[in-house]
Amino acid sequence: MPYTCALRELAPQLTMSVRREVPAHHAGAAVVDAFGEVGRYLKEVGGRPVGETFARFNRIGDEVLDVEVGFTVLELLPAAGSVQASALPAGEAITTIHQGPYERLPEAVAALEDWMRVHGRTAAGPFWEVYLNGPPDVTEPETYETEVVMPLAPVPAHHH
Repeated sequence: MPYTCALRELAPQLTMSVRREVPAHHAGAAVVDAFGEVGRYLKEVGGRPVGETFARFNRIGDEVLDVEVGFTVLELLPAAGSVQASALPAGEAITTIHQGPYERLPEAVAALEDWMRVHGRTAAGPFWEVYLNGPPDVTEPETYETEVVMPLAPVPAHHH
C-alpha cells in the first residue's frame, strides 16, 4: 500500500514501559506479553493509561531485538519490577499509518527511510510503533492500524 508521510512536531510523552531483549522471530509474542505485564501493573497501581500502546525498537539485530513496550500515561508512576518510567522524545518526527498485518510493518519503516533520504534528514533515535487498533479488539489483520513514528534529528543550521 502507498504510505503517506506526515511531518509532525511531537510533545514529550510520559510512558510506563518494559524493556526487553527478545529473539527476533518471537518479537510479536514478546511484545504482546510485555503489554500484558505493563497493563497488569497499571491496573494494580491505578495508573490511567492514556490509551496509546507503543513499542520502540531500540536495536534491531538479525537474532535479537531490543524493544521497549508500554503505554503513554498522564503521570509517571513508581517503577515496579521490570516496569520503568520512561518517555518518548519531543521534537520533529515523520510519521505514517500502516494498515495491515504487523509482518508488513517494515514496509512502513522503509517508506519513512525513503522520505528521510529524499529530504536529507536523519533519524534522531529509534523509531516506535503506536498501535491505533489491533488485538484483542480487532481480529482481522488486514484492518490493523499502526502509526510508525521516526524521530528526526534537527536540521543543521547551515541548510538555508
